[in-house]
Amino acid sequence: MAGPVAPASAAVRSGTSRAAFEWWVLATVLVVVLLAVAHASRQPSRQLVSRVDAALYDIGLALWAGPPRDEVMIVAIDDDSLAQVGRWPWRRAVTALLLEQIQAAGPRSIGVDLLLTEQAVGDERLGAAAAGPAPVVLPVARPADSQGSAQPLLPVQAIGGGRPLAHVEFRTDVDGLIRGLYLNEGGFPAMSLRLAFPDRPQPATADALVGALRAGDWPRDGYVRIGATKAPVRQVSAAAVMRGEVPAATLRDRIVLIGATARGLGDVHATTLYPGHATVPGVELHAASVGAMLDGRLIRDAPYGMRLAVSAAVLLAVLLALYATEPRTGLACVATAMVLGAAASVAAIGAGWWLAPGALLAVLGLAFPLWSWRRLHAASVGLIAQASRLEADAVPDRAVEQRRPIEPIAHRLQRLENAAERITELNRTLADALSTLQSAQRDREQMLRFLSHDLRSPHLSILGLIERSPDGPLDAGAAGEIGRQSRRALELTDGFMHLARAESQPLRPEPHDLADLAIEAADACWARAHAAGLRIESPAPPDETSVALCRCDAGLVRRALVNLLDNALRVAPAGSTIGLGLERDGAGWSLSVTDRGPGIPVADRERVFEPWWRGPKADPSSGAGLGLAFVATVAERHGGRVRALDGPEGGARIVLWLPDEPESAQPG
Repeated sequence: MAGPVAPASAAVRSGTSRAAFEWWVLATVLVVVLLAVAHASRQPSRQLVSRVDAALYDIGLALWAGPPRDEVMIVAIDDDSLAQVGRWPWRRAVTALLLEQIQAAGPRSIGVDLLLTEQAVGDERLGAAAAGPAPVVLPVARPADSQGSAQPLLPVQAIGGGRPLAHVEFRTDVDGLIRGLYLNEGGFPAMSLRLAFPDRPQPATADALVGALRAGDWPRDGYVRIGATKAPVRQVSAAAVMRGEVPAATLRDRIVLIGATARGLGDVHATTLYPGHATVPGVELHAASVGAMLDGRLIRDAPYGMRLAVSAAVLLAVLLALYATEPRTGLACVATAMVLGAAASVAAIGAGWWLAPGALLAVLGLAFPLWSWRRLHAASVGLIAQASRLEADAVPDRAVEQRRPIEPIAHRLQRLENAAERITELNRTLADALSTLQSAQRDREQMLRFLSHDLRSPHLSILGLIERSPDGPLDAGAAGEIGRQSRRALELTDGFMHLARAESQPLRPEPHDLADLAIEAADACWARAHAAGLRIESPAPPDETSVALCRCDAGLVRRALVNLLDNALRVAPAGSTIGLGLERDGAGWSLSVTDRGPGIPVADRERVFEPWWRGPKADPSSGAGLGLAFVATVAERHGGRVRALDGPEGGARIVLWLPDEPESAQPG
């Protein structure tokens, strides 16, 4: 015998709890992975995440590239200069002549991107030129081996004594490209920083640098990325300057950089600072850096902690979306988050910040397949569990058992196929049951037709005979009794027929004015009220500009109001008024009938709406006990309610509330 099957609600709760638990586990694992990948991407490596960050950064860099700064100028030691002067390195007298010519033009400042670390003839003349009216910034470089007693690459004393010093290093990223530099290295500012802001104090001296190098220390801080330039900075040939062919106005009040651009001199770097330029000389990097500093286009890494917090928040939000949505919507959420994350990082470059979204994008790419795998696994487990329950309740089929494959996936698919067959059989059983119910419904309709036609017809005939021969051979008392009993039987038949139809027939809701339905019900009862000396007070519309529109079955609602009025006519004292009210009540309308009869005891106010209940003191000839049951059925079918209350001046007040829209149109 099969064991007990767990209720469906318990299975649903168990599945929901397991899904929530797995979501928390997956969220925790992915957040840890995010932190690990983000930390690893900060280290020098060639990992995929770093390359993704670099690719996105270069896209944003090109989008936010600015024009070259006009006040920055390069005096280039180019191929023409080498052809005119001779092979490199030049004699100090030649370099001094170049610097003298530039000083004579009146530049704002001069940066020399030439290492002058060895003594030579003419150092005094070059030192004198460097001491000219425009400040000259000389380079400091780090030696290849800065450990132990290595000496710094400093200008010779005759040239660099008393001159501003600056480092000329750039940082090379893991892909071999230059995108930025440290504002301070070895205690010295970057040359571009010194040229752009000459009034900034120098944080260290040459002696301090020598001491730091001998101690094996070369500190770096203030890493910034350089904003791209749409085109190279203007250049003039050093040979043309020395020949006097460059007008003084070209260099006047400009920041001038002197550096080598000729092919074969070795000072060439791969960079993305110039769109379309794979490699550029170092002096052009310095010029681009000066322009970026003057324009405020330096790009800094966003604070590490803030980036991690934002990335974790975005990841958790996407995981929540995956938990609460269908797979297709979840995939769209992941894709949208990845696109927006990449776009936000590119946009942030324009504001001077780099968000490095590679770690977040990588983990978001893992989130969807991992969660989908868990969903598919849970669905598979659930289907197999349901298949097991169906198999437990079924008669074993040995032929099927023998055909089951050994391979696990094929075995599960076979079990699911068997479960599908059982579900098909169950559907057939349900279809047969539904057919039986429909047959019963047809039998019920036939019974109603019998009651409405075959049972009513004899009573109508009796009444017709009595009314045509009131003075016939029948005794007057007997005739009156026959008429009374016939009317009672007819009333019973009508009440039963109306109640049965109200319970079974489909609703036909359409917009109707409840005020019109109430007036029609009052007109239907007017003759009886007039004969009994009673007056029915019909309702007025809710106001002068609108009607009491309600989607309802007009026939059922009208009949319910007639039943309420008929019930009031039975108990109202002669000469009194029966009130028929209509008012707005929340999301629906309240129709009320008020009489001044004996009222309804509190203990009986729920039972008066039960079929056949007429009260302990009711007159046997007063009715069949179906009128208020019909009203309650109409209210229930429309999603409304009916209540029995005390009238404001004694008697009873029956209130029928109907919503603006029926909640159900199915037979009750």
